[in-house]
Amino acid sequence: MRALKKIGDRMEALTEACVKKRNWITRNCYLLLSTQNTVAVSYMDSRKLFEYSQALRNRYLEQVASLPWAEVVESRGASFDCLRDILLHTIDAEDRLVNYVIPGRTQDWISRNPEAFQDIDSIRKRAKDVESKAKAYLVNIKA
Repeated sequence: MRALKKIGDRMEALTEACVKKRNWITRNCYLLLSTQNTVAVSYMDSRKLFEYSQALRNRYLEQVASLPWAEVVESRGASFDCLRDILLHTIDAEDRLVNYVIPGRTQDWISRNPEAFQDIDSIRKRAKDVESKAKAYLVNIKA
C-alpha cells in the first residue's frame, strides 16, 4: 500500500506539472486543427506535441515500472482495466494515428491484446518501436 501511495504522489506531481503546461497544449492543439493559414506552424507544433506526449508517457511508464507487476496489472475498474492497459492504450493511439490513420490504412489496424505484455520490458519495447516510427514520420513532414 505504501508503494502505491508513493506512486500516487509522484503521479499527482507529474499531472500537476502537465496542468501548468495546459495552455501550451491547448494553443498547439488549436493550431493543429485551425485553418490553412497556420499550416507551417502546425507542422512544427505537431512535432512538439508528439515529443511532449512521448516524454510524458515515458515518465509515467518509469513510475509504473517502479511498482510490483501485480500492482501494474491489478484491476482498477477504469475504462482500461489496469495501469498496463492504460499505458498500452496511449501507445496504441499514437501508433494507430501515425501509422494507420494518417496514411489511410485504418483497415489494416489490428488491436494488440494487452495480455500479451507480461512485463514492463515488453511495454518499454512496444513504446520504443512506436516512438521510432512516429519520429521517422515526423522528420519527413515539410514545414
